[in-house]
Amino acid sequence: MKWPKYKLIALALLLAIAAVLPFFITLDDYIPRIEQEASARLKQPVSIKNIRFSVLPLPHVTIAGICVGTTDDISFGTARVTPEDDAEKPKK
Repeated sequence: MKWPKYKLIALALLLAIAAVLPFFITLDDYIPRIEQEASARLKQPVSIKNIRFSVLPLPHVTIAGICVGTTDDISFGTARVTPEDDAEKPKK
């Protein structure tokens, strides 16, 4: 009778860790690399203020403060990147 109780406690603990862990992981170290790659592809300077990762409600990365161009010709408040579901891809 104790095993289901321990499994529920372990599951609750894992969910709590998954919810809190993104607050301790910074993706800002990747900003220079992403800016460099985007600038090379767009042939315009790209700047990013910060990047955050979240597991809940679905795994996603939020990129904030995106500016493109020397005088910030194009700017975005935030962009959210989520994994694509293979089931939604059209079959060729």
